[in-house]
Amino acid sequence: MRESVVFSTWLVAAAASGCDPAAGTGGSGHEGRPVAALAVSNVTILDLRANALRVGHTVVVEAGRITAVGNPAAVVIPAGAERVDGDGAILMPALVDLHAHDVVGGRHVYLGHGIGLVRVMWGTPDQQRLAEGVERGADVGPRMVLASPGHDGSPASWPRTRMVLDPADAAAAVARAVDEGWSYLKVYDRLSLASYRALVTEAARRGIPVVGHVPFAVDLEEALRFGQRSIEHLSGYEAALAGRPGPNPAGWAAVDRARMPALAAATAAAGVGNTPTLAITGALARRNWPTEAGAIVANRRAMVAALHAAGARLLVGSDAGIGVVAPGASLIEEIREFVAAGIPVTETLRMATEGGAEFLGRDAGVVAVGREASFVLLAADPRIDLSVLSRPLGMLTGGRWYSGAELAGFRTQ
Repeated sequence: MRESVVFSTWLVAAAASGCDPAAGTGGSGHEGRPVAALAVSNVTILDLRANALRVGHTVVVEAGRITAVGNPAAVVIPAGAERVDGDGAILMPALVDLHAHDVVGGRHVYLGHGIGLVRVMWGTPDQQRLAEGVERGADVGPRMVLASPGHDGSPASWPRTRMVLDPADAAAAVARAVDEGWSYLKVYDRLSLASYRALVTEAARRGIPVVGHVPFAVDLEEALRFGQRSIEHLSGYEAALAGRPGPNPAGWAAVDRARMPALAAATAAAGVGNTPTLAITGALARRNWPTEAGAIVANRRAMVAALHAAGARLLVGSDAGIGVVAPGASLIEEIREFVAAGIPVTETLRMATEGGAEFLGRDAGVVAVGREASFVLLAADPRIDLSVLSRPLGMLTGGRWYSGAELAGFRTQ
């Protein structure tokens, strides 16, 4: 087997070029081999909690859950189980992408890069249908948790935006999101302060977490006090660090780093997660603000380092699916960015597996008895060479086993 504001500016530019973060291509497939029981033997398990390798193990899966992990002499393989010889490959949890858009169009590519779980940050009916199909075993793709379409003020940045122009509109907007079954309610850039307050208050009453951007009219400290569950792209931090409100696309080039520890501590105390999407930021900074790009990238990495030092929750997400970065590969680039920000590679990998699953309320992300079975086989230790994440030798997720050849084919779709 071996082998914030910056974001608003570029999103508007992407919209002008025809990109739609909610667009999807539809379709379904029958790839992968459904397995009721599976035994993967002769593998080296990468234990990210212990930062250790467990050599010569067998992993048994029944009905989508891990039922045994250990030395083959001590593991009972159920009769009729399908068997895979791992040939000494590294086995680790499948990756989790905490910020993506068009998963329907990129569903094969996500699998081809070992991504078994995705949070969709602008839900659409076709993505709901795919998510439901994957859960039933009828469709192929990563498992998905979906946020609602964005709730915004005027003018709307994207098609399918849900307009909340007055605080009185909030109750109906939240009720609609709940009735449609979204896991999160997304907020966006141009909400007024009053509308934002009304939305998050009603969402808390209805039990739906709020995620998304910190609107221009809302101070970061207020978003933290109101308990926004996650903040995307470090939106709001730029204005707080620069000491001035409102949009300023290249503002990350001139922020006050001395303010970062206090903001990070406040974030940690509030229990708010951050999906910084560093890789796409760097790509857009180099494209749109080449002179300031180095400072933008360095300062955003410094903010991530401050959040990590403060113990704030960090979420690994790519922002793929809006026509800027490629699905799958961009998540691995995001992992590289976290490491470049000074977060140890093992911690980063744990954030991109167990941490992401935990945030989404799933019990994947750990290779242990009783957990949801979602894992990949790799040719080498990703702590030493992150590039192996891009070329999994096999994958089990959603009750289906995918061979290395099949995954390689997915990466070209």
